Amino acid sequence: MPLPNDPTFITTGIDGVNAQVYLAPIALPQRSDFGVVRLDHDFGDKWHFMASYRYYSFFQLTSQQVDIGGALPGNTLGQGAASAPRPEKPSYLVAGLTTTITPNLTNDFHISYLRNQWQWSTNGAPPQLPGLGGAVEMGGESINALIPYNVDSQSTRARQWDGHDTVVRDDVSLLHGNHLFQFGGSYQRNYDFFTRNDNGIGIDAALVYQITNGTGITFPSSVQPAGLPGNQVTTWNQLYAEVLGMVSQTQALYTRTLPKLSLNPVGVPIYIHAVLPKYDLYASDSWHIKPTLTVTYGLGYALDMPPYSPDGKEVMFLDEAGRPLSYDSYINSKKAAALQGQVYNPNVSFATIQNVPSHPKYPFDPFYGGVSPRVALAWNPNFDGGLLGSVFGRGKTVIRGGYARIYGRTQGIRMAGVPANGVGIGQVMQCVGPTVSGTCAGQGGANPTTAFRIGTDGNNAPVLALPQVLPQPYYPGVNGNPSAGDGALLDSKFKQDRSDAFTFTIQRQLSQKMVMEAGYIGRTIKNEYQLINIDAVPYMTTLGGQTFANAYANLYQQVAASQPVTSQPFFETALGGASSAYCAKFANCTAAVASNQASNIKATLVYNLWTALNAAPSWTLGRTLLGSPALPGGTVGQQLTALELSASNGFGNYNAAFLTFTARDWHGLTTRSNFTWGRALGTGTVNQSGSSATVIDPWNLHAAYGAQPFDIRFVYNLSMLYQTPYFRGQKGLLGRVLGGWSIAPLFTAQSGAPLEISVSTGSNSNAQAFGEVYGNSNAANENAVLIAPFTGGNSVHYNVTVPSGAGLNGNPSRGGSGINMFSDPNAVYAQFRRPILGLDTTDGGAGVIRGFPTWNLDATVSKDIRVTERFGATLIVQFSNILNHFQPANPTMNIDSPQTWGVVTNQATSANGLQSRQMEFGLRIRF
Repeated sequence: MPLPNDPTFITTGIDGVNAQVYLAPIALPQRSDFGVVRLDHDFGDKWHFMASYRYYSFFQLTSQQVDIGGALPGNTLGQGAASAPRPEKPSYLVAGLTTTITPNLTNDFHISYLRNQWQWSTNGAPPQLPGLGGAVEMGGESINALIPYNVDSQSTRARQWDGHDTVVRDDVSLLHGNHLFQFGGSYQRNYDFFTRNDNGIGIDAALVYQITNGTGITFPSSVQPAGLPGNQVTTWNQLYAEVLGMVSQTQALYTRTLPKLSLNPVGVPIYIHAVLPKYDLYASDSWHIKPTLTVTYGLGYALDMPPYSPDGKEVMFLDEAGRPLSYDSYINSKKAAALQGQVYNPNVSFATIQNVPSHPKYPFDPFYGGVSPRVALAWNPNFDGGLLGSVFGRGKTVIRGGYARIYGRTQGIRMAGVPANGVGIGQVMQCVGPTVSGTCAGQGGANPTTAFRIGTDGNNAPVLALPQVLPQPYYPGVNGNPSAGDGALLDSKFKQDRSDAFTFTIQRQLSQKMVMEAGYIGRTIKNEYQLINIDAVPYMTTLGGQTFANAYANLYQQVAASQPVTSQPFFETALGGASSAYCAKFANCTAAVASNQASNIKATLVYNLWTALNAAPSWTLGRTLLGSPALPGGTVGQQLTALELSASNGFGNYNAAFLTFTARDWHGLTTRSNFTWGRALGTGTVNQSGSSATVIDPWNLHAAYGAQPFDIRFVYNLSMLYQTPYFRGQKGLLGRVLGGWSIAPLFTAQSGAPLEISVSTGSNSNAQAFGEVYGNSNAANENAVLIAPFTGGNSVHYNVTVPSGAGLNGNPSRGGSGINMFSDPNAVYAQFRRPILGLDTTDGGAGVIRGFPTWNLDATVSKDIRVTERFGATLIVQFSNILNHFQPANPTMNIDSPQTWGVVTNQATSANGLQSRQMEFGLRIRF
């Protein structure tokens, strides 16, 4: 079932306001070339030499950056044009020598060289109009901003990777009696060059003005219409800022050149060389104890060294004394102080690695404990009679089980590129809260009357002036130094992840052609890569015998329900009592907070609330955050807006049971079906190569524990191959027409993936409810909280219309599809509320409900054509989505956008990248 108009459209707005922008399909050409050269030669009976060279070239034009305004060179107004090519050019050379030393002893030696080259290119983020000082980004960091072409960092970032990876490996196999001994090792040296024009978080080497309700602007209730629902506050503030052109922050990434860290012009990218060595040793024994029992056991050792930069371009995060500062040490010290009603907020600094006083060689300590034991057992029982004979049979059953510890790799872009993200090699310029007077007011420092409005107040918004050179170590925000802005670095106590895997299977032969297998797979992971923003609100801070979290929870419930506000000891103590300057005009300090910060309270913008209270003249705790602005008369200002450490504190687990049935060549039919039940739980909500999501609560990682994005509970697949047993010889005309046919259908089905119920919109989407803060494009999986048993299900409903409220934009009369996940969107919407600090301690992982289940049928039909004994051909037809099955895409669910609640706006993309039915034809000729 096709959707109205073009297949992709964006819907935005608040209740009663609806805007849709239809995007025309964009041509995305691809081209690939591949070549292989291989040489094999035997030197006598004992020596075999092999060498192979492979070359691959792939070019694709992606939709990462799209221009529909005709503003970029060569493009036309109204015609969508892609401008982000992604070329890849890897090549691989390998040589090996296999030696049969004795009939029972074999040595296998290999050496390989991989040249791995890829590049991301874009047109960057040039200003859209002549005279603009920077590119205007409506709605903040978003790929769907209503502007002529993308200027968000995710769309405009440019990167290049040139890897030179060498591996030397030697393996020895010895067959001795009932034992097969294997031992060996390898050495890998990756020499990588990496360049980027972004800081890895959300800021590129271009000047950008963010027009949105970001953390730089505080919106009092006076600018909001009377009776505005609490779930519409952030949407209203965002649209209010966009319409009036309010700049929440100006930003750009500048780079610097060693040795003096001299400032480069904006637009110069970061580049770094990195060396990553890896050592592996192993020994194992496969012991054939008896004909029906085999035990395999072994021990491995891996030493994955941290990255080393010959350029000296690795940056480290330091404390006041110049010592490397880790996530654990920082967060634990801050928490301990907060519980005592005190503040731990040291003046942090950054330094390139050669300028760190302790002179480390690596950005984190090597891990020397990579010992990997493993053991496995296979038993082929023999029973001739009785119950055991009926169940297991003689030689018809295999029972297998095993355990292994596996250490992850620390190779790749995260190790090579992230160490250059701190202040030094690159420096982020962020003017948060730019004002009409030309200042940068900081977090929450501007308001609608003082915020700079692009066009109205000029075309050049305020920026921070950066020094031409940087001292080492560099203390941002100290004695007038500019803030560090957003950044990301490796945690100085980073470790490679460790997985423990368990398996148990039973395989039973039912006949000569049929086999059934059932089993269990379990895996736990510790020290998992986890991106963590460390500058979160210390909500456990205790004053007057009450934590901030408890005080906030009580105040939120009263303000959100428009109930009388009762005094909370934390606020009374933190703000100096009822006679203080902040509280004197109100019944008490809690009432002052409720009045002055109603917008932030209702929108659960806890970080904004805390930052605003920090700036109150009677605040008793002083500077509590690295992102806090300077106090009156102080010499330390905002040190950074966000610092995300690539840490290794995550954890998770996977458990699954499966049942497989296989039938081979049964009257020309071969089939295999598999059913899997599984659960994937953990703290990570994106793959480990991603940098777009952090934890919701850095003080308690368990708050992020829940279903992971790939937690698919039920998966079923059925593959079949039918080759007609008739006319196989293709004799005569009839044989040539009817013989040689085969058909191979593939059916797949699975239950729905976790679906996030988002909170807030714009730059504050899925952020701040637990006191966390994120920079630009980063967020977390904040989920709305169920307040009643969920009754919505996850089935698609057609022709759904609602008179008002939730799901309104789906009405066909408003240009909607009429398709909704819920038959009664308003009833399901009422089952959720915002997550509340002090009440909620977990938040659902990747999602609290399930998206649509999916199924698909593909097939391949082929015809073997025999012309002569030496000449023939094969005609191949591949069908994707052969039944042209419509699979609705999961809706975007956000309790602050009720008008889009459950509304289906697109169809899902299948695993093979196709949507509607497609056919591919191929002809293979042999001679």
